[in-house]
Amino acid sequence: MITDAKYKKINEQRNSFTYTSLAYTPYEYIADSTILLDTKDLILIQGRNEELSMTELYYCTNSIPLLLNAIDAIKEPVYMQFVPKDFVDEFHSHGFESFAYFRDMVCYDIHSNCSVNILSIEDAKEAAAVTRSCRLQSRGFLGETTEWAKNWIQGKDPNTSYCKYSAILATKHENIITGIVAVTLYSFDKPEGPTLWIREVAVRPEYQHKGYGKQLLSQAFAYGSRYQASKSFLMADILNTNAVSLYQQFGFSYNEEEGQIDMIRE
Repeated sequence: MITDAKYKKINEQRNSFTYTSLAYTPYEYIADSTILLDTKDLILIQGRNEELSMTELYYCTNSIPLLLNAIDAIKEPVYMQFVPKDFVDEFHSHGFESFAYFRDMVCYDIHSNCSVNILSIEDAKEAAAVTRSCRLQSRGFLGETTEWAKNWIQGKDPNTSYCKYSAILATKHENIITGIVAVTLYSFDKPEGPTLWIREVAVRPEYQHKGYGKQLLSQAFAYGSRYQASKSFLMADILNTNAVSLYQQFGFSYNEEEGQIDMIRE
């Protein structure tokens, strides 16, 4: 188990490494993990991804070959996030396959005055069920738990420690939640206004292609407008062409950053 003090030390050290998957990993995500290696050129942490039933590895390194050699000693299935784009071929040569490729998308016109349906904590179980009904429609999207939905609604998700006004918005049909969008805001210190973060959009498969995705994005924009958001940010799996097309209809475009490449070795 990794202590909070050890996590803070690793977090301080990671800036001295060339490559890392820990930049966006809160302590809660790796608290039950094990440190396999801790040297000046490689920190390797082994955790567990329950959704995929696989070992998940986290790393800081100055040498990708050194990292891959260490991974070769692990014989069980492995999942890794934030594989450097320039080294995807090297990971392939060590038995890895591409799992998902997420790219940041940004929209600078989020004006909307539609009504907003904000879910309460009592809706958390159903909201999570909506996300799980969409499991693997994007290859990296595994669905969420009721605990995640509760934490998001209450602003307690570890990834939102720097955010305000977290909420889950929903569309309904005959009192059934047909789709949800998780939203929050950050960068309130910016003179142009804060940024609306759209965490995920999910519509039950039987209600897809009926306009609910558009309704959810319109609600998200209206929610951001309440807090004078100047732009919106989301991450999209570039292989999920239906979702990307929807985002582009709402004015989202890719930014110039590399994005997040996830890979697995079974």
